[in-house]
Amino acid sequence: TKDEIKNYGVKFAEIYITTLKKVTDDPERYNILSNLSLIYKELSVKLLVVPVPDKIANTHLNLVNAFSKVSDSLPIVEQQSKDPVRALLALRIVQEALINQVGLFTEVKTYFDQNGILFSNQGYGRLWGENLPQSALAQ
Repeated sequence: TKDEIKNYGVKFAEIYITTLKKVTDDPERYNILSNLSLIYKELSVKLLVVPVPDKIANTHLNLVNAFSKVSDSLPIVEQQSKDPVRALLALRIVQEALINQVGLFTEVKTYFDQNGILFSNQGYGRLWGENLPQSALAQ
């Protein structure tokens, strides 16, 4: 139903915005990649239990997986002095995951649009407005 779709959008946005707010509230702490990794882990864990409409479930799971890949890779990048080749591969994984996030956020927004779901520019629904996130790091 439209209510289920809208509830999904609001719940996703609430988790996304409140989790990323930790980074803006304490930027020095999250300048450390292993700490930033925890934000991505939190996003993936919390979003994994959100009820998702069937038609957007694959896209949602791909977003969760992209957050998880970044979470797993950032600590490896941080340890570049110990294993530069592995760190470079991890950085490539992060880059690909961030690029994928752009398309996945767009897919979710398109799903809302196709179902006539509108969000106000107030509250958590603002995530799905005109300034759609490019990736969690871009916030």
